[in-house]
Amino acid sequence: MVEPQSTTNTISARIIANQGEDSETAVLPVSPLTRADLLEDALRYSQEAAAEQLEEAPMPAHILPSVYEALPDFLRRCIEPFETEHERAVMLLSSLAVLSGCFPGARGTYSRKSYGLNLYSFILAPAASGKGTLEWAKKLALPWHERILEQSKAQRADYLEALAAHEVAKKGKSVSSASLPVKPPFKMLFVPGDTSAAALLKALENNGGRGIICETEADTLSGAMGKEFGGFAADLCKAFGHETISKTRIKDDEYLEIKAPAVSVALTGTPAQLKRLISTAENGLFSRFMFYTYKAPRVWLDVSPGGGISLDGYFASLAAEVTKMLEVSDEKQVDITLLPESWAALNEACAAGLAEAEEQASTKGGESTAVRLGLIAFRIAGVLTMLRCFEHGLEPGGEVVADPEDVRTALHIMSTLRAHALYLLDSMPVVSSVPRSNDFAAKAEDKALVWKLREEGMSLREIVKRSGKPLSTCQRWVKE
Repeated sequence: MVEPQSTTNTISARIIANQGEDSETAVLPVSPLTRADLLEDALRYSQEAAAEQLEEAPMPAHILPSVYEALPDFLRRCIEPFETEHERAVMLLSSLAVLSGCFPGARGTYSRKSYGLNLYSFILAPAASGKGTLEWAKKLALPWHERILEQSKAQRADYLEALAAHEVAKKGKSVSSASLPVKPPFKMLFVPGDTSAAALLKALENNGGRGIICETEADTLSGAMGKEFGGFAADLCKAFGHETISKTRIKDDEYLEIKAPAVSVALTGTPAQLKRLISTAENGLFSRFMFYTYKAPRVWLDVSPGGGISLDGYFASLAAEVTKMLEVSDEKQVDITLLPESWAALNEACAAGLAEAEEQASTKGGESTAVRLGLIAFRIAGVLTMLRCFEHGLEPGGEVVADPEDVRTALHIMSTLRAHALYLLDSMPVVSSVPRSNDFAAKAEDKALVWKLREEGMSLREIVKRSGKPLSTCQRWVKE
């Protein structure tokens, strides 16, 4: 099979050859339509070749049974009701992601910087193949979310009552502005993804930078934001490393700043939804996720009451345990560290993973994925450590040393996640291999693509979706 890179180089060579001898000028001898054809051909070839590779490559290995056996008791019980390997993996990774957003005071020093335990997970599989198991993971923290919501509603009601009293007091007499009640932040644990990027960031600001985004359809996150998602994706990249997020809204003269954001993300979706969320291998958001993908055979399961225990009652009991954990640890500071032999094992495993990624996917950012998986493994070990404390009847606080067995479990999970990430990278197009000489050329390419799509009879809505340009821009170009 022909490698995508070689064809991309051929296309690049054709563009360069057509630019003439004076390559430093901004004039392009080829027509915009031809350049748009080349760009579209390159992207189509990259996607088709990647899809062909993905079809031919064997699916990556699932999580080993020994890993499940080594988990803390709480996670073992979370996974116990599920029979298939893939449902167990979905439950494990989704639970880790949800629980990683439940211990804000737990931190650890990794590569000389303090990090929280926050994880991003993304489960990819065809429709109706068990991805909905994520919902049960979400239920683990749902009672705590509802408790925070009720507190926020009560505070909001008190504020409105005080505001009404203030307005009455203002009539007929002078009232100091200092007596104006302060609107309390409306807090929640689960931040809805079906909203605008601005509203989502405002919710995180109200939460003090904390929040869990948990959606069973990845399109909920990328689709609701539309054009805004590109900017929010950059914010998610920053949040992964607790980097400050700042925004200025000229319309409302508002400045928003979230220092040290601590966001956890748990998503499921189809392979096609991955492309809409993370369009190319060059998108830095890819390397920040724990990916797990599978193709499950369609098998009818027993849907009668005798088909198994009631999951509603089962997970309500587990959720009650999580609530008790959070009651004693929500704001308590915990410093998680590793023994020297555990640090050595992590360094060795990550170095081997980096070498593997360089060999398999160096042109598609495989190294970035391998490097960040080291931090992900450290965070997984941190979540396991918190659960292990509660298992032993301890209230975590101060310095807590991770059990070497939990670190080894985290490294085994990391190895599986790396295999799945590298597998998925093969399906990601690399658009940057097609040069765009300057802004003039880039605009010419985009305009030519819009014209071409219009000539093919596409509606403006379809053109906007295919080109990625604003509706007003497409309307103006098609009239020229």
